[in-house]
Amino acid sequence: MIGNPEAPEVRCHDLVTTFDGQLVLRRLNLTVPARSVTTLVGASGAGKTTLLRHVLGLLAPYRGTVTIGGRDVWDSSEAELREIRRGISALLSGPTLFNGSTYASLTVREHLLAVLWEKHGEAVGPAREHGSNPYLKLWTPGLEGSRGRSIPGELIERANAVLERFDLVDVAELRPDELAARVRRRAALAATLTVDVPLYVLDDPDGALDSTHRRAIIDTLRETQVRAGATVLVTTHDLALAEEISDRVMVLAAGRIVAEGAPGETLRGIEAWYEMEDDYRLNESSTPAPIPGQRPYSNARPLTRLAQRLDLPDPHADDAARHWGFVLALALLAAVIALVTGWAALHYSAWRPV
Repeated sequence: MIGNPEAPEVRCHDLVTTFDGQLVLRRLNLTVPARSVTTLVGASGAGKTTLLRHVLGLLAPYRGTVTIGGRDVWDSSEAELREIRRGISALLSGPTLFNGSTYASLTVREHLLAVLWEKHGEAVGPAREHGSNPYLKLWTPGLEGSRGRSIPGELIERANAVLERFDLVDVAELRPDELAARVRRRAALAATLTVDVPLYVLDDPDGALDSTHRRAIIDTLRETQVRAGATVLVTTHDLALAEEISDRVMVLAAGRIVAEGAPGETLRGIEAWYEMEDDYRLNESSTPAPIPGQRPYSNARPLTRLAQRLDLPDPHADDAARHWGFVLALALLAAVIALVTGWAALHYSAWRPV
């Protein structure tokens, strides 16, 4: 095993996120225990991907803190943030692999080798060729016969093992644009799990889990976590996956963690994510069960009250303005009708023959 620092605990405190004046995360608090697999479940649009982007330092929250191993992600210098990210291997959501990336010109095998070298090159020693530039032959077009020879044997062996484990051997020499969408997703997940890091962040790995490869991928995920002694944070719509891989499950709804605990207990009786959405739905006429350490929601217009406490734009302000504008328009129309009717009645009575 290639050496690894101690796995970190991940904490989010009082996170607030807004898009176009709408609250997405509402003073969210969560703790991902070190050396465990924690899965975040929730309906589409609940804010799962947004939360992971806060954790990865890709999207700044409106308010709140994110710490990884006690280091504040959003209070770090660029150098400190790079150091934090060196300890993370992430699978971002999306249907394709290497979008907008230099890796788009690499084959699946080359991408695995590049990721391995980036994370572990110094740990395994200098490359056998092109010592200071191990990517030279890897990234130079037209050197098909030489590709990969500048990478140390240990990393080549690991890449080959991953290709076989994820059933990618037959597509190892293909570029991303030559792969089917599901195969690209599987290749991206393989690249994420091929390295040993303290923290894995996997956003919606469901796309890689077809019936043929599901068992092998789940086993690999668990084995990787044990081998690296890592912390793993996953988001998914697949509740069966969440129950199978997780030490702990958290449910995200209405911008907060509304339930958390052991998978069997938290997901008991829920067969699909849309049932979960119904079970945990928060609206303006319902009050969810309070979470230990957090204040419960108020029944009366909770989003408006929260916006006031946070000094944010009232998400209901436009709706309220439209409502009262409509009421005023109706009142004016009624007054006009009453005036016209009264005038007509008086006029008729004044001119009616006796």
